[in-house]
Amino acid sequence: MDFFERQEQARKATRRLIVVYVLFVVAVVACIHFAASMLIFAFSAFGTDSAEQVPEFAEVFSNPGIIPWSIGITCAVILLATLYKAAQLQEGGPAVALSMGAREVLPNTRDNRERRLLNVVEEIALASGVPAPRVFIMDDEDGINAFAAGYSPNDAAVAVTKGALVLFNREELQSVIGHEFSHILNGDMRLNIKAVGVLFGILCISMIGSIILRISLEAMRTPRMGRRNKKDNTFIIILAFMLFGAAVWLIGSIGVLGARIMQAAISRQREDLADASSIQFTRNPVGMANALKIIGASSRKGLLSNAHASEVSHMLFASGLSSQLFATHPPLEKRIREIDPTFNGDYSDYVKTIARRRARDIETSEERVEEATLHSAIMAGAILNGAGVLDTDGSAAQPRQTEAQAQASLGKAATQNPADVPDAIRTAEGASACLFASLLASDGDTRAKQTGIIRTAYGEELAASLGPWSEHLSGLDVRAKRVECEMAVNTLRVLPKRDIAIISDLLDKLVYADARIDAFEFACVRLFKSRLMPDISAARAKAVPPTSLAGEAAFVMHVLAHFGTPDRNAAEKAWQAGAARLENTFGAMSFADLPDFNNLGRFDASLTALVRLPPTAKQELMEACKTVVTHDHKTTDIEYNFLHAVSDVIQATGWQME
Repeated sequence: MDFFERQEQARKATRRLIVVYVLFVVAVVACIHFAASMLIFAFSAFGTDSAEQVPEFAEVFSNPGIIPWSIGITCAVILLATLYKAAQLQEGGPAVALSMGAREVLPNTRDNRERRLLNVVEEIALASGVPAPRVFIMDDEDGINAFAAGYSPNDAAVAVTKGALVLFNREELQSVIGHEFSHILNGDMRLNIKAVGVLFGILCISMIGSIILRISLEAMRTPRMGRRNKKDNTFIIILAFMLFGAAVWLIGSIGVLGARIMQAAISRQREDLADASSIQFTRNPVGMANALKIIGASSRKGLLSNAHASEVSHMLFASGLSSQLFATHPPLEKRIREIDPTFNGDYSDYVKTIARRRARDIETSEERVEEATLHSAIMAGAILNGAGVLDTDGSAAQPRQTEAQAQASLGKAATQNPADVPDAIRTAEGASACLFASLLASDGDTRAKQTGIIRTAYGEELAASLGPWSEHLSGLDVRAKRVECEMAVNTLRVLPKRDIAIISDLLDKLVYADARIDAFEFACVRLFKSRLMPDISAARAKAVPPTSLAGEAAFVMHVLAHFGTPDRNAAEKAWQAGAARLENTFGAMSFADLPDFNNLGRFDASLTALVRLPPTAKQELMEACKTVVTHDHKTTDIEYNFLHAVSDVIQATGWQME
């Protein structure tokens, strides 16, 4: 199976459906204009004594004085309703998860199932090039399901049901989490929120029509209407408004029905894309097929009991509702056969598997040790060898490392990763100490000043832990050090916003203690702020054409090129190689006219501006930056740190450092 081809087919189908969705909304607006024109035409006919003075309906329908009002008001209702719905979800993925009654999994959890879930999320994050989202569990849901929500990767959340946590093994859980990561990577969350907003806008049209109809009916029942005289046109006016209200209600209701069907169709295409992407991340089609078969064999399937299930139905891994008319997912057997063409629809073996898994107790010390060892092996192997995706032919390639090789990598990395680090870094104190120690200077005076800053803020105990942490981090290579800082940042996401702001301020003080900033310090602070203090408004902002930000993109590559080599000619060649990759999207760029590369303030401002690039342009920019960095066939620590800083700030996902 060519999974890249499946992904492209799903994207093309989605684009076609979005065009149809937009045309459908336009049709609703046009129908409302038709109803408004009929109302005005009726008033004109009843208000004119001579039949010759009655205007043609076509004149009313095309009247330039009427069109802006009827169409403008309808569009304004849909737009305001969309903005209102978006405001309800402005807190991002965690708010959606909490609204579904989910609880957040703490980084230092001792529950084996929860620990395995967090481990799998970390591993898929590394494989997919997506920041690890916050993780939630729906304890009251026995159905087998999961969903991802949020505006951007930096404010995303993944939630799984208790049923999924209990009944999936590790490989199946990896496949499901990979599926949800695909929704994050491919921008489905943002698309879903927009679709929900437009649907709510059309629903408001129906509600307004219902209100007009109800008011008109009440007016019909008033005593005055029973005593009307022949010259009183009130009855006719109320009747016209009643018919208008009925028409608007009917158009809105049909619109809601059609919009939900279109929304479900778009969601079905994105599910195909997510399945293919998950197999790309995990390289394990069997795990994905088995996960779907376990759902098919379960008595509750993926059904949710939560009252808000319909609101997130299009975000779920499997269908969470029993209705087939608005099915947001392809049929389960169809999804299975896309991966395993030999499947004959027989779930009997998986019914037995479910019974065995429900009966066993996985909370054993041996399994906890096994899980910790396996996770450490996977992470160490990825750090030492790079996280891969598929082979270039798009086939389901084998992992670059076998499990035995991963274990060997773990042994090789043992001196770099003390046994107590994985547990310590999952506590707020340990994670804070890890970040603070990573920024300690080698200069004695500066280091003493930094330690004093930390001692004043957090006390002697945390300050005393900086020495061992600093010694540990100094033995890591740049890749391993980055991963541990990411783990520390992920741990700190559960802290209140006030505590996060305090740590952010402290990091700034540590960085500027020596009145200078290096590449790692720059990258570390950007990592912290992008993950823990995400600018959701920037993620929601409308994308701008890449050509309008060509100067910013050119400057970013300019910085990377010059920090990669002291030779100006070599830097220019590296820059030109990157610019050549962007010419079709960003247009022609000039190397000679760019300002000095040492201006990190300008560099930071350029990155902030590039947040508004479309997702595909961000991916192209990251590939161009990689081209600049690897042009001389080597990557320095400075280049590695700056490259990740670019990714963190512009919120680029899906790229990998070879």
